[in-house]
Amino acid sequence: INLHHSSVPYPVSKIITKRQILAAQKAWGDAMVDISSLHASGGDYREAASNHLTKLYGYCSNAVLFKPALTTTDFCFTFEDALSHFVATDGKDPGFAVRGWKEVRCENTGDDDRFLLHVRGRALPLRSDGREGPRLRRQGLEGSAVENTGVIFHSSTAMAMGTCFFTTPEDKEVKLEYTFGYFVNPEGEIRINLHHMSAPNVSA
Repeated sequence: INLHHSSVPYPVSKIITKRQILAAQKAWGDAMVDISSLHASGGDYREAASNHLTKLYGYCSNAVLFKPALTTTDFCFTFEDALSHFVATDGKDPGFAVRGWKEVRCENTGDDDRFLLHVRGRALPLRSDGREGPRLRRQGLEGSAVENTGVIFHSSTAMAMGTCFFTTPEDKEVKLEYTFGYFVNPEGEIRINLHHMSAPNVSA
C-alpha cells in the first residue's frame, strides 16, 4: 500500500431553502405548460409527463399525498394515478395537464411576498428576497411564474400555499388554490410529497 485514505462521505444537505422551493414551483408550472404544448403539437406528451412527475414528485423514495383538482377522482394514491390525472391514461377524465394551458401564473393573495420561517417554535415573517426593498418578482421560463401566500420551513421539509391562474387556449383564466409539501430525497433533491389543489370557495 502506498496510499490509504478513509473518510466519512460528505453529507448531503437536508435543509430546504427559499430558493429551492421557488425553483421547484417554477419547474412545476413549466411542466404543465410543456405537457400541454406537446399534446397540442402531437408530441409524446405522456412520456414527457412521466419524466416531469419523476423529477417533481417523491414517489421513488416516499409516499405522496395527492388531492387532484378538476376531476371526478378523489385522491391519487400511486405514481400511475397521478400520471393518469395529468394525461388521462385511464380515459376517465380530461387530463389536467393536457387542457391546452398557455400560461401558469401563481400569485400571492397578500400585499407582500412573505415567508414564514420557523425558529425555535416561532413563525417569523421574512420577505421572499430576504431584505427590505421593492417586491421581488420571480419569473420562470416563458408562460410560468410562481409566488406564494406563505411558505413554512422546517428543516428538511417545507409547505407552501398560494393561488394559481391557468390560462386556457381561449385566453380565459381558471383559478385554483394550492398547498404543496416538499422534502429532500436521499440524493439531496427537492421533491413534492403533498399536492392539494382545489377551486376557491364561492360565497353563497
